[in-house]
Amino acid sequence: MSPRVFACVASILLCSCALWLPGEDPKGAELKTRATPVLIALNRFHQETRTLPGSLSELAPRYIQMLPAELLLRLDTKNELLIFTYSPTWPQAGKISCSAHIGLQEWNCGTYI
Repeated sequence: MSPRVFACVASILLCSCALWLPGEDPKGAELKTRATPVLIALNRFHQETRTLPGSLSELAPRYIQMLPAELLLRLDTKNELLIFTYSPTWPQAGKISCSAHIGLQEWNCGTYI
């Protein structure tokens, strides 16, 4: 392969690494969709009780039928956040962490190593 072709291919591959913003890749979009019902249930719990549950399992079955077992959600009661972390869709690398403030339905995602 000539150096010019190699440089072109390498440039294309490097540019494709920034194809999606954190949380906007197909996997992140799916996880946010699946985590949103838990966030809604958590928001309802908080509105009704003015407290946060000790664990997410307290939401079922009154606020949500069941928690998605394969989605590893973490409740940060100190900062009032619902959080999940995942590895993004190829060709992106690294880890993405998404969080939503209790009382809101907006996910904020960022990259970390």
